[in-house]
Amino acid sequence: MNGSYHLCTDTRPTGRQAVDLFLSVGWGTPGQYDPARWDAALATNAQVVSVYDGEDLIGMTRVLSDGLNDTCITDVIVRPGYQGRGIGGAMLETVTRTFAHTAIYVSCLTGSEGFFLKCGLKQQSRLMALAVRAAA
Repeated sequence: MNGSYHLCTDTRPTGRQAVDLFLSVGWGTPGQYDPARWDAALATNAQVVSVYDGEDLIGMTRVLSDGLNDTCITDVIVRPGYQGRGIGGAMLETVTRTFAHTAIYVSCLTGSEGFFLKCGLKQQSRLMALAVRAAA
């Protein structure tokens, strides 16, 4: 990770910080997010890896895991002005080290799979990501 950024696993960002990060990468609109509900959601994740530039949240990875067999990385987000500096890779490395005793799964947007392959994850020919959008 290039630069003087702080990677953190012991405290979680606030819902407001997470929402601001989502919006910075074009994920949704302000009306779609309730920061208070995101406070609660972040509290339930098995791990949240966050990266700060000073007090500013510039990256976040959220993880769901049973701690025994399966781990799912739900988000790897880096603020646009900070992309390409190794921040996403550093967050992913932290997760894969922490949950190395489990199978780790990622579903990603088309076009971003190269990032995950570069970070050492392997495409599995027998797995497919399926999704249904939650009701609004």
